[in-house]
Amino acid sequence: MKVFLVFFVVLSLTFASLFAWAESNYQRQNSEADTKITLLQNQLNSIYQQDTNVELDWKNELRLKRAIHYLRTSKQYRDANWDKQAKEQAQRGLNLVTLFRQNV
Repeated sequence: MKVFLVFFVVLSLTFASLFAWAESNYQRQNSEADTKITLLQNQLNSIYQQDTNVELDWKNELRLKRAIHYLRTSKQYRDANWDKQAKEQAQRGLNLVTLFRQNV
């Protein structure tokens, strides 16, 4: 009986530590995606606040529309707990914003 009790306690502590490790790893990955999404959102907001009166050529207009699409998609992936895809979509949007800023 004592062996069973000791085994149960050790097993419980192992699962508890594994759960704590997985939770901290998830929060770290989630914060990376959130950071990129927030950065993309802030950059798009600054573009629209600064350049509301500027006429854009069709290429730059398309880049901004695609960046907004990537922002929405990354938020959907984040809400579905698909952090890797959310981070990739946000990075694509950031790349388009960088290209937009170089061509304006």
